[in-house]
Amino acid sequence: MAAIAIEKSCTIDTTSDDFFYAAFYSAKSGDFAKALSFAQMETEKSETDYGKAEGLSQQARYLLRLSRFREASEAASRSISVGDKQLIGRAFTYRAEANYQLGLYKEAVQDATTAICRNQSDLRAYKIRAKCFEKLGRKDDAMSDRRTGDDASNGGDV
Repeated sequence: MAAIAIEKSCTIDTTSDDFFYAAFYSAKSGDFAKALSFAQMETEKSETDYGKAEGLSQQARYLLRLSRFREASEAASRSISVGDKQLIGRAFTYRAEANYQLGLYKEAVQDATTAICRNQSDLRAYKIRAKCFEKLGRKDDAMSDRRTGDDASNGGDV
């Protein structure tokens, strides 16, 4: 509902936060194409590195949901290049997932590893890396990541 209101009244004083919430509610309702559009507007409207990185990271997320993996990888790379330290780990996770879907398993392992180094409780990065290790024939590493991810999801130390 909030997304519809913003869509109908996109004026010059609409803020990047408005687009962020419109994207969020569009995604929550399952309309990832609309969420992507709002995330793109959020990125364009933002005046801070954090806002730009957030918008690009969200674009990567919605592009993944739309199975547009090459574009998701590119959006995540742009988010990483903005360099906001608070968001960069998430962008590496999104790029790892996109690279996994593209069959770029070694690149995905590198990105997932970077994401894990930045946030050791990033369960998604562990899962992606485990799937990549499986594809690369590294069964022991895959098992280790699954165990570590399971420990983290159960509140244990990683």
